[in-house]
Amino acid sequence: MNAAGRLPHSLVPMFKPKSVAIIGASATPFKHGNVTVKYLMAGGYEGAIYPINPAGGQIEGLVAYPSLRDVPGDVDCAIILVPAASTVAAIEDCAAKGVRAVIIGSSGYAEIGTA
Repeated sequence: MNAAGRLPHSLVPMFKPKSVAIIGASATPFKHGNVTVKYLMAGGYEGAIYPINPAGGQIEGLVAYPSLRDVPGDVDCAIILVPAASTVAAIEDCAAKGVRAVIIGSSGYAEIGTA
């Protein structure tokens, strides 16, 4: 924050996004991609929430899009919750969509084994 107590303009999409996409959203209860959607909704987030899942459909009552590129509106922040092998493609989709902030919560790196 600056001296006036405001976020620098470049941090607004991360800390006060108008819309959030959850890449790797899931309809399966207790999976990270499901819990993240539920927490945003239950926590009072007032912006647009875009669950992203290749199967599409609905997740927690929200339209789920097969790809970030299918989202009709702008996306300020994306939360990436896909396996490590899919993370680069997700980031490329974020760049193509013009997403300005990304949070990566992917797994499958060194934390689960020597490979």
